[in-house]
Formats: sequence, C-alpha cells, structure tokens
Amino acid sequence: MADDKTDKQADDKALATKKQADDAIKQSAEESKKADEQQKRIEELEEKLAAAEAKEKATDKLEAAAKRVTNVADAANKNGETIQCLLRRKGGTKVTFGNNRVTQKTYHFKAIDADDENSPHICTVDNEEHADQLLSIREAYRLYRGDSGYVDKIEVTSGANVDEGAFINRFDDILSIDFETAENNTVADWAKEVLALSPSHSAKIREKAASLNVTVAKGDNMNEILRKIGAAMQEEERAASEQASKDK
Repeated sequence: MADDKTDKQADDKALATKKQADDAIKQSAEESKKADEQQKRIEELEEKLAAAEAKEKATDKLEAAAKRVTNVADAANKNGETIQCLLRRKGGTKVTFGNNRVTQKTYHFKAIDADDENSPHICTVDNEEHADQLLSIREAYRLYRGDSGYVDKIEVTSGANVDEGAFINRFDDILSIDFETAENNTVADWAKEVLALSPSHSAKIREKAASLNVTVAKGDNMNEILRKIGAAMQEEERAASEQASKDK
C-alpha cells in the first residue's frame, strides 16, 4: 500500500511539473507572439513615419520652389532691371541714392529663398541711372539671369541691412556739394545735369534765382549766381529732410 501511495504522489508531482512546463511554454509562446506583433506594429509605424517625412520634405521643396518662382516673377513684372547683388549679407544689402529722406531711393537686395544661404540676392532697380551705377561695379552687381548665371565664388559678408552709401551720385545728392569751394567746372556740370542750364543761359539762371528768392548782387557773374542757387536748393533739401524726420 505504501508503494502505491508513493507512486501516486510521484505521478501527481510529475503531472504538476508537466502542467507548469506546459503553462510556461504557452506563456512564452504568447509573449513571443505579442513581441512579434509589437515589433511588426513598430515597423509599420516607422514606415508610415518615413513616408510622412518624405512627403513633408517633398511638400517643403515644392513650396520653396514655388516661392522662388513667385519672387522672381514678382521682380520681373516690375518696371526696371532685375539686378543681382553678389555680396550676400544676412538680411540682404540696401543701397540708397540721395540724402533727402523725401526724395531718396533705397533698393533692398534680398534672397529669393530666405531659407537657402546660396540663394541669389536680387532687386528691381527702376531708375536707369541708378541701374547703370550699380552695374558699373562689376565685382558686386550684375543683371540677374536666373540659373544660367551661376557664380562659382561669391563673397559673403556679415551684418544685416547694410547701406551702400558709396554709390550715391555726386549730383543726385545735392548736400554733398560745397558750392563755396567747388570748382567752376563742377558747378557748371551740376547746373547742366540738375537744372538743364549752362552759364550762357543768363536769363534763365536769373529767373531760377528769382524763383528761389536768391539775392543777386551787382557784379555777380553766372557762376556766382549758380553757386547761390545751389546753396538755396540745399536749404530746401535740409528743410524737407528735417520735416520728413519729424513726420515719422
């Protein structure tokens, strides 16, 4: 009887052990299945994420390309020459002609694509004389020709919104002329350029002087009267510039 009891206990123990082993195998299989399903889900999500990122990049490229085309088209639709500044500065380059805030003209050369550090900096210059002056500086400015005008080496300088005062025409900025000390030839050139007069146009010069309330002394020659006219026009420029500053 004792042997039968012992055998039964051994059988029960064996069955319990087997059941534990089966349960462990079943649990391991279920965990393995879950791990496989989880890994598959991760891979699916990674594929979807990669596809979404690729789509987003493609969309960004299309938007950037559309923006570049729009910017170039906008520039081309304006009257004047589309000029490229070869000096790419952060924030672009500003070139101002004239000193009077009322009449001065500023051109802002900026990137077609602000997100591309190699993007050309362009601006439409609607004044022929200003365009000629800029294009005469060949190392810094040229007509914009789109992608056909690739530039291999371009100087990139620091600073934002830098004014290029060096391009101001000596007759475009009347305040830059000292009419007291200027040579007669300079005064004559200024009169021809700005007033469309020469020293031989005595009647028109006196008429211009009168319109500006310029006092003409006895014995003043035409060059001296032109100097007084220039000084009077300078006063008008200063007054207009000061008023423009106050109105801002």
